[in-house]
Amino acid sequence: MTAVSLQCREAYQAVQRQLKAGRLHEAALACKSLCERFPAFAGGWEAGSFVAQRLGNLPKALEYIERALALEPQHPLLHLRRARVLLQMSRHGEALRVAEAVATLAPADPAVLAQLAGFHTAANDHARALPFYREARRLDPSDAGVCFNLAATERFVGNIDAAEAAYEAGLRLRPAHHEARYLRAGLRRQTPERNHVAELEGLLAGIGDDWFGEAQLCYALAKEYEDLGEYERSFATLQRGGARRRANMRYDVADDEAAVDAIIASFAAPLSEAPSGHPSAEPIFVLGLPRTGTTLVERILSSHPQVSSAGELNHFAIEMTRAVRATGRPAADKLQMIEAAPTIDFAQLGERYVASTRPLTGHRAHFIDKMPLNYLYCGLIARALPQARIIELVRHPLDTCLSVYKQWFTMAYPFSYDLDDLGRYYLAYLRLMQHWHRTMPGRILRVRYEDLIADQTGQTRRMLEHCGLAWDDACLAFERNENASTTASAVQVRQKLYSSAVDRWTHYAQALAPLADAIKASPDYQAAELGYPL
Repeated sequence: MTAVSLQCREAYQAVQRQLKAGRLHEAALACKSLCERFPAFAGGWEAGSFVAQRLGNLPKALEYIERALALEPQHPLLHLRRARVLLQMSRHGEALRVAEAVATLAPADPAVLAQLAGFHTAANDHARALPFYREARRLDPSDAGVCFNLAATERFVGNIDAAEAAYEAGLRLRPAHHEARYLRAGLRRQTPERNHVAELEGLLAGIGDDWFGEAQLCYALAKEYEDLGEYERSFATLQRGGARRRANMRYDVADDEAAVDAIIASFAAPLSEAPSGHPSAEPIFVLGLPRTGTTLVERILSSHPQVSSAGELNHFAIEMTRAVRATGRPAADKLQMIEAAPTIDFAQLGERYVASTRPLTGHRAHFIDKMPLNYLYCGLIARALPQARIIELVRHPLDTCLSVYKQWFTMAYPFSYDLDDLGRYYLAYLRLMQHWHRTMPGRILRVRYEDLIADQTGQTRRMLEHCGLAWDDACLAFERNENASTTASAVQVRQKLYSSAVDRWTHYAQALAPLADAIKASPDYQAAELGYPL
């Protein structure tokens, strides 16, 4: 190795050290220096693209990866990085064309195939990702990561037995991947004859100081205890896992409460009868807190021949952020963003949001966006897309909170690991939704999960009428819907409607009593008039 190449390698390793330490701005400076000193080194431009993408500077990320490709135009992984950047820039059509070309560059390279599958997963096209994961695993059965990603994708598309087999294969290769044990537990109802309780108890007993693994094992074990009817042990184990994760997390629910109050203040005026905005009637927003039945409604409505599901999109939030920054007003933090939001170009926001969903959408008259957190943006949605439909799902407060509390979320919903946080967030949610209902009367259809279970036909008809859709019997056979589902309910939505999730909180009534008292005493709960006894 020459002196120059040795210096190049050392400079590249300096970038990697900064990245490993999480120092993105320092890594960006190191990348800039690396590329200036060694402009013929494609790896430097690739690293610069990665850092710029992490920092949210997507134009710079694209510029850097295109510089890398100019040096190595046949490198499939560089093309895939470009596709990822284009995808994040909402240039979905271009991104898909790049990815399709990559498949011809290295058809027998398992690493490339796995990355290609990951791209399609990020593009919310799990059916297209599946054959690439399967082929990657066939070519290299020793890659645990591919096994786990294959398992998740099989689960998303409803191949439950195949998902379980892939999780088991991955765990044989990487036994410490405890999140896979949690996901495996959720694939089916555990029985006295067939469960993993002894395995999970043994692993938990020897977990040592691995707090993250301990928390994941607790969630897996709590789920299996519940399936077996051991509710006290289930809740105690859940509390242990939640406490471990919460203790290692930087989060203050007061920040979310402040954001809700700021949104209410920024959108205090009632919605005008004829708001200006983009005229598209394509979007149907299905929203609410997680685990309230949003996936069920998505499956019912997307069984209609005029409706497709785009899944849980973060596109509206992304386009809203861009629109706020385009105003030139201060937007350094969440509260400044909220304050500036009423000044944006609403018609442009609506147009860009719809465009950002292509080509995932556009092949049917309507598409569903079921991102739960879109509840924060109802005021913006109503102004940017006045013809869009909005459906809110609610459920018994304690069933809502319990279902969220039991769920291991990889990244989202940090309020879910502590019952006090959860109760406060729930009440803030009610406060904001009540504000939307008050200032935009008739704009949002509220559907109670329990009413949908009790009267599937009547509530389905009500939702279709709200969306301006004619009746179709296929909506009553939603379990036959073959579309992928990536949510925590991916297994349940492939079953016929069942009532066993109604009033599940009663098994934990004593443990949930303080939460029930706090909710019942709140003016926000009383004002919402949900009609649930507490």
